[in-house]
Amino acid sequence: MQNWEYLFLEAHIQPPSSQHVIRINGEILTDRPNLWEYLRKLGEEGWELVNAYGSSYGERNRDYFVFKRQKD
Repeated sequence: MQNWEYLFLEAHIQPPSSQHVIRINGEILTDRPNLWEYLRKLGEEGWELVNAYGSSYGERNRDYFVFKRQKD
């Protein structure tokens, strides 16, 4: 039987600075990486994107990504 681990990524832009804030499993990444480079890095680490969706509320646009990879 295969065992999976999951990673939940939330990204949103904070006006007026237009900087991405990225949360991984609820915790903010303090180094503020470029979102697209970070997504590429996850792929290189074996994470597979299984779902992505976006939402907006007022000025806040949020993107959500769900990844999985097989546990060792």
